[in-house]
Amino acid sequence: MSTYGEGTGRLAIERHFDALGNTGFHIINFKDKNPLPETDIGGQLIAHPERPNRIAIEMRASHWSPDPPTRANYIAAARALFFPLLQTYNRQFGTRYRMRVSKAPRSFRLPPQAEMLFSRFCIAANTSGLHELDWQRFYNFIRHSRAKVPEGTIRHLLMQAGFSDHYAERLADIYTHLWAFKQSR
Repeated sequence: MSTYGEGTGRLAIERHFDALGNTGFHIINFKDKNPLPETDIGGQLIAHPERPNRIAIEMRASHWSPDPPTRANYIAAARALFFPLLQTYNRQFGTRYRMRVSKAPRSFRLPPQAEMLFSRFCIAANTSGLHELDWQRFYNFIRHSRAKVPEGTIRHLLMQAGFSDHYAERLADIYTHLWAFKQSR
């Protein structure tokens, strides 16, 4: 694939074999040689030794619009960069390799009891700095929740409730630590 990328004349290719000292972990970077600010998007093909029959694709950009990119924008960027290279490869070697996008993760929904406690916390909380009573409601939410909220989801829920990105990240980190402590007993 990297040879086809070089053949276009518009892509700069970087190859990293056995990356990070891991045997069989290979990364090939594809970047536009003359990017415009709105099209400065590149990608990576990543081969993991644990998954020898699959190549992962990751996209990179100096600026996404919107930032972070929507799932549709990310997929469109991946297809625009790699699909023509894949078509050329398949034609030359008579193969039928294809790009597959994994299904979008299902949205997480809090169980009713946890949702009530989370709402109670969010409604009364000072979103720029928690008061002692706010902390008690937050601890109560964690203590009485029966299912762990997936990583990243708690941050998203806090941001939806009006917490800043930075403060939501901090509270999500505290949530993770307290949940781990709760499970260790």
